[in-house]
Amino acid sequence: MHERINESLKPHNDTSRPAFDAYSDQKHKGKAQVSYGFKVALVALDCLFLGLQPVLVHLSKNSKGTYSFHPVAVNFMVELAKTLFALAVLMFTGTGRAGIPMYRSVRAFMVDAHHNRLLAVPAVLYAINNLLKFSMQLFFRPTTTKMLGNLKIFTIALLMRLVMKRTFNVIQWEALFLLVAGITINQLQSCGSAPNPDLHVPLLPAALCTLGTVTVPAAASVYNEFALKKHMDTSVHLQVRGRHDHGLGAATETCMCSC
Repeated sequence: MHERINESLKPHNDTSRPAFDAYSDQKHKGKAQVSYGFKVALVALDCLFLGLQPVLVHLSKNSKGTYSFHPVAVNFMVELAKTLFALAVLMFTGTGRAGIPMYRSVRAFMVDAHHNRLLAVPAVLYAINNLLKFSMQLFFRPTTTKMLGNLKIFTIALLMRLVMKRTFNVIQWEALFLLVAGITINQLQSCGSAPNPDLHVPLLPAALCTLGTVTVPAAASVYNEFALKKHMDTSVHLQVRGRHDHGLGAATETCMCSC
């Protein structure tokens, strides 16, 4: 008798659990779809903005093929805009740690700046890369500039393999070599009889700008990942804010020196 009463008081897991699991599965499925759509949107916007960048820089040139403004001033405004945006995101999401936020205390700001001091290196390299994007347009067309800039992907792979000991499979290496081969074949048209404005450029400045375009952003990307992963316990938004602070400082010093 007691056994029957106890059995009647036990929850019927066989009937309630499937309903709960079904609701949970639908919830996780919805989150997965939102996450996948968000990632696709990020990649699409990244490709759009990166593709528009050389075109917009080309359209900003005057009739003489130069700039009516100083690229250093543009770099300063870009770094300032990125710093303000990172500050707004940090205020919205929080610092991810206890204590006074860095934007409310000078001491907290100095502590965070010292904690994220490694990010000063990629910040300076990114600032240099922003200036190289304007310099490249003085020697090459936007399509050539974008093609040569894509070679940084191969440089990033080499640095990731040599510095961070990252391993790549055969398909990934084949994709990298196909990228280099495609860019090389695309640039072979300059050897033909068709007129090409890229042929009439100073060799040494153009070569130095090309070398910087291939190596500087690659080194910045690899060292940025190294610095971010060195402090995995720190909020990514806080680290990005620190990197933009260093970038704004470098752009400010460059702007003051060029005046």
